[in-house]
Amino acid sequence: MNVLVTGATGFVGRALTHRLVAAGIRVRAIVRARPSSADEAVEWAAIGDLGGPVDWKRLMVGVDAVVHLAALAHQVGRAARSCPNEYMFENAEISRRVARAARDGGARRFVLLGSVAAVGSRGMLPIDDDTLPQPVTDYGASKLAAERAVGEELAGSATSLVVLRAPLVFGPGNPGNMGRLLRLIARQAVLPFGAIYNSRSFLFVENLVDVIVLALRAENALTGTYFIDDGTRFSTADLCRALASAARMEVRIVRVPIWLLSALGRVGDCAEIVLRRDLAINSYSVSRLTDSLVIDGRRFRAITGWNPPVATSEAILRTVESVVRERRER
Repeated sequence: MNVLVTGATGFVGRALTHRLVAAGIRVRAIVRARPSSADEAVEWAAIGDLGGPVDWKRLMVGVDAVVHLAALAHQVGRAARSCPNEYMFENAEISRRVARAARDGGARRFVLLGSVAAVGSRGMLPIDDDTLPQPVTDYGASKLAAERAVGEELAGSATSLVVLRAPLVFGPGNPGNMGRLLRLIARQAVLPFGAIYNSRSFLFVENLVDVIVLALRAENALTGTYFIDDGTRFSTADLCRALASAARMEVRIVRVPIWLLSALGRVGDCAEIVLRRDLAINSYSVSRLTDSLVIDGRRFRAITGWNPPVATSEAILRTVESVVRERRER
């Protein structure tokens, strides 16, 4: 199998490329520039900006499947407020171009990494296939537009489409909020999360990669849009306890009313405008800690028989170990 991967040097792209090569699958990696520590087993295609002129006909020669990972990730603070058009171009228009190239090049399968942000609902009720998409951010709107654009390009063609809607993806090299929380725990900070009774779904990067490989190899044409998660959920307080346990640290959590945390977030928003720089505390960061966002990935597991190969406890341990190792190497 020959697989073309966009965004191959990103967090998910690095893990996927490594897995595909290890499985004996030939990889053509589409990147802006060849990385300095490039894997010689990968065919690197440095094309500069995906939004510029690209010779897709040449790049698609011999390609059996495409995994489109490249995207403008969710921005925070002032950056998020200033680039709605950029989101649409980078995430929707470029996805359309890649899908068109895959169709014209005869690729049999197209895997698009989507996001739960395309649906956008928040709350304790799980998001599933019956949830009406109502994205609440420009990023989420652009990811939903990307799904629709790719679907339009591939409709009626021989290229099957699989869209994987993922929640927060974590792991060594990009622990996200987990890394920030772990740093606070390491500093023995008192964490104000005791009054937060939320619930959030997560996805370990190696489990996501396993799903992508399954989608590529499925003998029967696996098509459609699927929610993918690890099957476990954490409140913010429980996540802090799990991180502390994996790091063999103590964590102190106190009860602070959510309304007070939200007020601090709004103060941070105003301060960002006045100071013209992003701050660690704003409405977005508070919402990530207090809101619930739960997805139901049972349909994908029922259809494919897939189960996460890496248990959540092991995934958190590996993530914590990577953060600790990075701190020691600095």
